[in-house]
Amino acid sequence: NLTQKEKVTIELIESESSKKSKSMNEKKLQIVDQDKKPLNNEVDENAELLSQHNQRVKQQTRAAHIGKFKNSNGANGSESQAQMQPQKKPQPQSRPQLTGLQHFAPKLDFDKLSLDQMNSQNQAAQNARPSKSGDLSSTDDHLKNIPIGMETILSTKEFLYYSYFNRIKDKIRKRWGSKVRQKVEKMVRSGRHLASTQDRVTKIIITLNSSGVLERVQVLHQSGLRDLDDAAIEAFKEAAPFPNPPKGLKDKDGKVRINWDFILEASRWFNNSTKFASIEG
Repeated sequence: NLTQKEKVTIELIESESSKKSKSMNEKKLQIVDQDKKPLNNEVDENAELLSQHNQRVKQQTRAAHIGKFKNSNGANGSESQAQMQPQKKPQPQSRPQLTGLQHFAPKLDFDKLSLDQMNSQNQAAQNARPSKSGDLSSTDDHLKNIPIGMETILSTKEFLYYSYFNRIKDKIRKRWGSKVRQKVEKMVRSGRHLASTQDRVTKIIITLNSSGVLERVQVLHQSGLRDLDDAAIEAFKEAAPFPNPPKGLKDKDGKVRINWDFILEASRWFNNSTKFASIEG
């Protein structure tokens, strides 16, 4: 609805607010994808990740391939991991505090860019794509400090509102990745040098009304490249609305406020896949 989108307020938060937000974010947890069927229903009190289920594993790993979450080994991989972890009786589940959350945020990797490099990278990805029977495990969550393995196996705590945030993530994924690629290609064509040794992070907070209609987008932290910040804002505006927000996410005024980090990693070549890292709420 174009009329609705024209009413969205875009705001850049002052530096003092950004510092305050950064301090708050340090205590927040991250929401990630995992297999629909958990390995177990054990609660790891030290887990720093939230997801659809409680799950406790001895060794956390993440898939090397970037893409929508998928574990290729399926049940076999799950069984081997479950055997590593001693079985315990399920423990009572505690509801995560909303003031301590760090959820999803799209992440796209890039380094020294040129049109030739982007085209050759995308062509190589197409050529290397395995058959359906040999699909690679993949994840688009930001799990930078977790070692790479055959699958994404994580210790997580159950998050009551996982399904709502996952719906938002699905709507954001393609839009953000597509917009970043368009803007990067435009910058490269104009002769701008995009080499970087550090991640580009755009932190925003969105405000939804009680029906899930987007009302405001506030930029808490800029990435250093205005085009990337614009891509994050535009992705949310196009993906909205996000209907049926849970009552438990609503503030006293009936609004829903969600912090979302868009992270463009500098650790790999720009490619045709998007990743998600963290939103804080």
